[in-house]
Amino acid sequence: MRTPVIPYVTIALTPKALFVVIHRAVDIMHIGICKLSIDIPHSRSLKNRRSTVQSLKQRLQNKFSVSVSEVDNSSSWSAAVIGIACVSNSSRHADQIVDAIISYVESERVAVDIVGIDREVLWGF
Repeated sequence: MRTPVIPYVTIALTPKALFVVIHRAVDIMHIGICKLSIDIPHSRSLKNRRSTVQSLKQRLQNKFSVSVSEVDNSSSWSAAVIGIACVSNSSRHADQIVDAIISYVESERVAVDIVGIDREVLWGF
């Protein structure tokens, strides 16, 4: 389903008259963002933590075609913060992608525990 386009209006006041011009409709881009705070219970070193985070990042990028980055370089052996972003032409679709990512990370296939979730769908441009 295509997102409806929203026209924008320019109002110009001249000495002779008030002109209202409806410009060509503009498509809107929707950005789904999510920040996951995760706990890595089996990690016993920074090397093991980095390995687990890199593996999770690669799996999310490959499975969902999203941008993933570690956004907080914590020196803790068992904690990390992952930032995820996706772009869509529909806010509902962007929200569904974020839901699917959270469900995937919560599943037993991933050896991390989610301790915090911040998420939002932005739109513009």
